Amino acid sequence: MASCYFLLQFDWTNLPHRFVGVTAGAPRSCATSMKNVIDERLQALGESAKMHRLVKDKDVVTKVPPTFLAFQHLVPPVCIEENGEIRLKEAEFVDTDGDAKIEELRDLVISPASEDEEEKKSESETTRYEKWIGRVPKSLRDHMPEL
Repeated sequence: MASCYFLLQFDWTNLPHRFVGVTAGAPRSCATSMKNVIDERLQALGESAKMHRLVKDKDVVTKVPPTFLAFQHLVPPVCIEENGEIRLKEAEFVDTDGDAKIEELRDLVISPASEDEEEKKSESETTRYEKWIGRVPKSLRDHMPEL
């Protein structure tokens, strides 16, 4: 939202600086009407202003709130895949309920962590807390303060 404010408040074509707004793992935050205003403004500013959105693999936070509540992302994601590969998903970017179905969100939140994701430890090395953390879905575990 701060990026939207700065884009609309200042004429970046007349300033000596270039505006670059970057979000990391942000939820949807704009209504369709706001997205349209920002799209027009970015187009008018050309190379003077750019916005980028970083997303880590299947981060559940970037899927909320659902688009049927009229929330949208402003720009396509730059995805950091699980294997470390970084990809711009501009061609795949369609911010609709197709990528945020309630069932998909529920599966991301409720599904248990797979054995591949859990560290292999012997029973004696694993604490009760670590066992509990291992049952938290990876899409939520990434947002735990200690991790």
